[in-house]
Amino acid sequence: MPASGRGSPPPAPGSGPRDRPPRPPRPRQPQAEALAPGSRCRGLCPPWRVMLLSDGSVTRHLQLLSNLTISVDCLEMARLPDPAPASLPGAARRVPGPLLQRQVLLRRDCGERQPLVYATSWWNADEAPRYLPDAAQPIWSNLTRDGLELYRDVRRIYLGESRLLAGMLGAEGPFWARHYLFWHDGRPLTCVFEVFSTALQDYLGSADGCDGGACAAGGPGGWEGGCEGGSRAGGPGG
Repeated sequence: MPASGRGSPPPAPGSGPRDRPPRPPRPRQPQAEALAPGSRCRGLCPPWRVMLLSDGSVTRHLQLLSNLTISVDCLEMARLPDPAPASLPGAARRVPGPLLQRQVLLRRDCGERQPLVYATSWWNADEAPRYLPDAAQPIWSNLTRDGLELYRDVRRIYLGESRLLAGMLGAEGPFWARHYLFWHDGRPLTCVFEVFSTALQDYLGSADGCDGGACAAGGPGGWEGGCEGGSRAGGPGG
């Protein structure tokens, strides 16, 4: 994802399966450094740490921490060419193909329906209808219908600028983001990339870090890399 003023932004999402959605860069910071004293990840206020580092449902966390009703705006559900485009993030390639790409905005379900989270996920295209029967519902709501045994493998945390995301979310960066894998029956079920709007500061507190620290390592495209590693979850999430 290019930094503001650095290169051209990716194409607008939802215009076709060959377009690239906003994607994570390649971070350089292991989890131990991300949570070490002086790290911006460590310095975040507790609600932000829950949103970024917890293995629970992002939609439920939003509802519990903000007392808001959250709705899903599905921008795209498109089958990708097989083999998948070279621009696809490496983590998404761990999901068995052929792949389906889903892009959504999580919004406040009141007033101007402000976007709070952007998310892209990649699924096996043949299996997606089973796991996502209702595109208007969050991932966790779809998956809990079948009572699937899952764990969420939180892989990396990011911080960076994106003109494209600023326009989509109606807010200025830098934005915190993360990507993770859902595992089921010993294999990756889906890869999810989530970006959190700075508008969430109205509900979660400052996203600048309570101790004023900064991440120690930088990723390309104006992003700072974050944690890497796995964390198990007992149930599905958003």
